[in-house]
Amino acid sequence: MPENSLSGSVGAEGANHSNDARAVRVRLRELGFSWLNESDSVNAEFTRTIRLFQGVKSGLSSGSGLDGRIDVGRDTHLWLHAANSPRWQEIRESPGDLGWMKLFQAGDDHNFGTDWLFQTIVAAGVKYHGDHLAAHPHDSLIVVNDVSLTKGQNTPEHAGHETTLI
Repeated sequence: MPENSLSGSVGAEGANHSNDARAVRVRLRELGFSWLNESDSVNAEFTRTIRLFQGVKSGLSSGSGLDGRIDVGRDTHLWLHAANSPRWQEIRESPGDLGWMKLFQAGDDHNFGTDWLFQTIVAAGVKYHGDHLAAHPHDSLIVVNDVSLTKGQNTPEHAGHETTLI
């Protein structure tokens, strides 16, 4: 979706032109929000996903007064097109020599977050591995658990996890 391709606002209380809504859905899917289909509808799931994206890029929980609307040329619209836009992904297990590990538990679907979080965890693990584990090889790895639910929904276990603010 080219940066200037929206003809009006999309999302909660937006103009919601069909082509604009479809273009935003396609872009959000490209950024890993794969539960959205490529329709032109604007519904609660779509605006919730826009709020999730807004929360992630702003460092806020998704219930923090986020408007769920993308306005042409404004912050959320610009972030959708930024080269470093946050991408939603599964937080995978590390190869073991990076100083951290992901704890997987049966029935637990708190294994999702942003590439920003994943890169931070990897960088912290590498630093910990080089600075600490090299001198203390029997110490434990950094353990990562309960990141965010599949769609970033609120979770009763941990406030703030819906936008991977752990």
